[in-house]
Amino acid sequence: MNDAVRPVSPGLLLGLCSLIFGIGWAMFIITQHERIHDMLAAETEALMEERFILQPDMEGMDHGGHEEGHMMDEGGHDHGGGAHDHSAHDHGEAAATGDGHDHPAHSDPETAAAHERLTRGHLHAMGLGLVTIALSLVLAFTDAPARVKTVVSAMAGIGGFFYPFAWIVMGFRTPLLGMKGAEESVLPIVAPSVLLVLAALAATAFLVVMGIVKKGLR
Repeated sequence: MNDAVRPVSPGLLLGLCSLIFGIGWAMFIITQHERIHDMLAAETEALMEERFILQPDMEGMDHGGHEEGHMMDEGGHDHGGGAHDHSAHDHGEAAATGDGHDHPAHSDPETAAAHERLTRGHLHAMGLGLVTIALSLVLAFTDAPARVKTVVSAMAGIGGFFYPFAWIVMGFRTPLLGMKGAEESVLPIVAPSVLLVLAALAATAFLVVMGIVKKGLR
C-alpha cells in the first residue's frame, strides 16, 4: 500500500464497506419487495385492528357508566340493552365504512413513508461511502500528521457507515411507532453519526486550507 494512503486506510475501508452495503441493500429491496411490502402491511393492519378493538371497548365502558348513573336516577329502569345496541350500532357502522381494513397498503401514508425510508438507506449508504472515500483521498495528500489523518478518516467512515442504518431501522419502525415516533427512536444512531461526519468534513477543510496557507507563505 502506498505510504501516503496508508494512514487513511480506515476511512477507505469503511467507505468501501458502505458502498458494498448500499449495493447489497438495493438488491435486497428489489428482490424482496413483495416480502417487505407484506411485512409492513401486516404490521400496519395489526396496529389498526388493535386501535379498532380498543376504541369501541372504551366507548362501551363510558356509555355503560352513563347508563348506570341514568338507571339510578330513574329508579332502576333497565337501559343496558340500549347501551349494548348503541355499541353494536357503532361497531357495525365502523365495519360498514371499512375503517382501517380496506385501504391498500401503498395508499397508507405510514407504509409509503416506511418504503421511502428503506430506500433512503441505500441512497445514503452509497452517497456517504463515496464521500468517505473522497475525503480520505484528500486527507492522504495533506501535510497533516499521519495520526490525524487516521482519526479524521475513521470518523468519516464510522459516521457514514452507521447513518444509513438509522433510515433502515426507522423504515421498519414507522408502521408501529408512526412517522414521528420512528424518527425519535433512531436519534441515538443519527446524532453521533451526523456529528462524526460533520466533524470529519470540517477537519478536512481546515487541514486543506492550512496546507494552502503554508504553501503560500513559503
